[in-house]
Amino acid sequence: MFNKALMKVLGKQIYMIDVFNKEGVPTPKKFTIESKNGEDVSVRVDQVLNRHLEKLADNHMLVFKCQSMLNGKEVYYDLKFGLDSMEWMLFRLY
Repeated sequence: MFNKALMKVLGKQIYMIDVFNKEGVPTPKKFTIESKNGEDVSVRVDQVLNRHLEKLADNHMLVFKCQSMLNGKEVYYDLKFGLDSMEWMLFRLY
């Protein structure tokens, strides 16, 4: 499903619309990112495939492996949510 040879790490901050459950865990729904030519592109998160907690130094992040349809193509990517900073990042494209 995921081709690691085609994986591209981005690490770009994004603007997210998300929903939190009763326990305070977010679920990504739709995000906006600036394209290479400076235009804002909105992407709907069609499916969250899995979620796990990542701990690097003092940074605790939730990592979401997601899938969306973009221009008729299925795209897989990782989103990261900083539990302390409350910020979203588009981390990796597959």
